[in-house]
Amino acid sequence: MKTYTQIVVFTMLFFMIGCQSTTQNTNNSTQDNVPAAKKIAQSNEEEQMNEIIKTEEINDSQPTINVEYEKTQLYAGQKADLKVLLLNENKEYNASASDFTYSATYGKIANGIYTAPLQIGLDTITITHTPSKIGKAINVQIVDTPKLNVDVNETLSCNDVVEFQPKIYVGDTAKDYPLSTFVYSAEHGLFTRSKYRCPDQEVDDTITISYPALNIEKKVKVAIRAKPVLTLEKVPESIEKGGQFVVKAFFKKAQNREDIPNSALSFRCTLGRFEQNKYMAAKIGTTEITVSHNASGQKVTKKIVVKESLKLQVKVPKRQLENFSTMPITANLLQSKKVIDSEIENFEFKAQKGSFTGNIYKAPSVDSGQGEVADVITVRHKKENLTEEVKLKVIYSKFLTVRTSRFSMPVPSNWYVKNKDMGFLATSLPGKPQLDQGSEIKALALSGFGFLDPQTVMVLFQQQGGIGRNMEKVGEDQINIAGQNVTRVLFESSGQALRRSWWIIFKYKRIMYLLTLSGEETFFEGSNSTASQLLSEFKLLPLQTKDSSLAMSAEYRNIDEPFFNLKVPKSWKSDNIFDVFFASSSVAHEGEKIGLFVFAHRSREIQSMDLSLILLLFRQEIVKDPTMVASEEEEIEIQGIPAKMVEFSGGKESTDRMWIIAIKHNFTGYVVVVNGPDQIWKANPQFAEKIKTSFRPK
Repeated sequence: MKTYTQIVVFTMLFFMIGCQSTTQNTNNSTQDNVPAAKKIAQSNEEEQMNEIIKTEEINDSQPTINVEYEKTQLYAGQKADLKVLLLNENKEYNASASDFTYSATYGKIANGIYTAPLQIGLDTITITHTPSKIGKAINVQIVDTPKLNVDVNETLSCNDVVEFQPKIYVGDTAKDYPLSTFVYSAEHGLFTRSKYRCPDQEVDDTITISYPALNIEKKVKVAIRAKPVLTLEKVPESIEKGGQFVVKAFFKKAQNREDIPNSALSFRCTLGRFEQNKYMAAKIGTTEITVSHNASGQKVTKKIVVKESLKLQVKVPKRQLENFSTMPITANLLQSKKVIDSEIENFEFKAQKGSFTGNIYKAPSVDSGQGEVADVITVRHKKENLTEEVKLKVIYSKFLTVRTSRFSMPVPSNWYVKNKDMGFLATSLPGKPQLDQGSEIKALALSGFGFLDPQTVMVLFQQQGGIGRNMEKVGEDQINIAGQNVTRVLFESSGQALRRSWWIIFKYKRIMYLLTLSGEETFFEGSNSTASQLLSEFKLLPLQTKDSSLAMSAEYRNIDEPFFNLKVPKSWKSDNIFDVFFASSSVAHEGEKIGLFVFAHRSREIQSMDLSLILLLFRQEIVKDPTMVASEEEEIEIQGIPAKMVEFSGGKESTDRMWIIAIKHNFTGYVVVVNGPDQIWKANPQFAEKIKTSFRPK
C-alpha cells in the first residue's frame, strides 16, 4: 500500500509521462485511453487518481497471478481453496477477490473454492484478474477418491483388546499413514489411541475411524458377545495301549455351542501321537493331550492314563437253560490276564429277552409250541466302557431247576422264585404268599444245627406258628429223598377251602434241611402229583471241603428283628424262618460253617420261668452226644438284663464249640445259640463275644 503523499507524487509523474507519450502513440492507443478519461470524469477526484494508479501500475510492472494452492494432483470430489494473489516482484497488490474470475474445464469453482470433478483425468483451472486481464492456467491431475478400509471381526468378545490397523486406498494401491493421524471413537467401547477395548457386557457397538486430512471416515459395526470357552467333548480318563479315540473341540457359549473345524485347532500330546484329531496311545503311562485354538490362543489340557490292554471276561454256568430259570453271571475286568475288578456294581447286565436282577439272569418265557428261543446277554464295564456278549439257548420246560450251594430242586417254570440266603421260596402267585391262595415251596439248608433232632426243630416251628392257621396234622409217612429216608408230616386245613401242607425236616452231614410244600388240593392230587414230582427230583450237592481263609469280615451289620436287635459279621447270610432267626458264616471248615439262631417266644408264663428251664430243652438235645462237654451255667448280664450261658465243646464227627444263652425280657424268652467248628472259633476269637454284647431285647 502507498501513502497519500506517495500517491500524489506518483500521480504527477504519471501525468508527465503520459503527456510525453501521447504524441508518440498511435490512434489505437489514444482510443484506449478515452474510456479511462470518461471513467475519471464520472468519479470523484480520489477514485480517479487510484484507478489511474492501479491500471498504469499493472501495465508498467507486468504483475503476475500467484495461486497458493497449486497441488498438481487432487482426488475426485476433493475441495481446494485457491487463495489467489496478485504480485509484482514478490510484492502484493491490493486486489480484492471480486477482481478475479475463475473457470475450470470439468470442475466447479465457487467463492475461490475449487471442487474437483468426479471423473478421473486432467482438469485445467483458469484464473483471470479482470481489471488487468492478466490470467493464469493450472493443470490438475484428478485421481480416484481415497477410501478408508478397516479389517475387523464382526464378532468380538467382552473385554477383548483389539488394535485397529486402518489403511487408505487410492484405487487398488494402499497408502500407509501413521496410526496416530487417524481419529478413533466408539459408542460403547473405549479407545486408547488405536487400541479398542470391548465393553464388559454383550452389546452391538458402532466404531468410527476417520482421517481428517482427507475428510474421509469409516464406520463399522461389531457384535460384542460373551467370550466363548474352548471345551472338549468327553474324553476317556484312561485308554488301553494301542487304543485310539477322536478329540472334538467346540466353543461353549452362554446358551449354545459352536463347533470348531480341525483346521482351526492344534493337537499335541506328551505320549503317543495325533493323526489330525485322532489320538493314538502308544506307550504305557500318563499322557497330556493339549488342544489349542490357533486364532484365540485358548487351549485345553487333559490327562489320560494309558494302561495295559484290558479285557472283559464273562462267565456263564451254562449256555442252555430252561425257561424262567435263573443263573448268576460272573464278570471280571482283566489287565494283563489279571483280574483287577470283579465288583458286581461296576458292571451293567442286559438281556434281549430275559431279565437281570443285579448279575442274576432270569430266562424268558418259552411256549411249549416254540420249543426254544435264542437270547443274548450283554455285560458292560461302566468305567472302561468295555462290552462282551454271550449267546444263550432257552428251552421250554414244564419245570425249572433252582440251585443253591447245598441242593437243587425243580419248581413249576411259571412260578415266582425268590432266592434266599439259605435256600429259596417259590410261589405260584406273585408277591407275598397268601395262606389261603395259590401254592408255595420253601426249601432251606441250615448250617450249625446238627446238634438238634429234626423232631425238635419241628416242635420249635410248630410252637412259633409256622405250620399255619387252621392246619391240623393228619398223618406222617416215610419217603426217600436224594437217597435219604425221611419223615413226611402231612397237614390239612380245617376250613371250607381244602388246603394241604407237607413238612419234611431231615439232617444230612450236620446240615438241617427244611422242605415245606403248601397249597391247593390239586397241587397234591394223585400218586404222580406235581408236589411228588418235585420232591422226587430233589438233589443234594457235594459240600465244598477245601478251606479258604477262615477269617471273618471285620465289619459288622445290624439285624433288626421284631423282638430284638443284634450285629453279625457283614458277610454272614441270614433269614427269618417261621419267626426263628437263622444266620451262618461265609467261611467254612471242611464244609461246616458257624451257625447262629435266635428263638424268641412271648407269653405271660415266661415272666415267672427260671432261665435254667429255658436252657433245659437245648441241654437235653446236646447231651445226647456224650462227647460234648458242658461248662457250668454262668450268670451274665446283657444290656443290664440278667442272663444265663452254657458253653459246650467236643463232638463225634468234628470238634465243635457252642454257646447257649437264655434271657427273658417283657414276657419274652430268648434262646441264642452260636455253634460251629472249633477251628473257625480259634481263627476269630472275638466274634461270638461281639454278637453276644450287641444283643438287645425289645
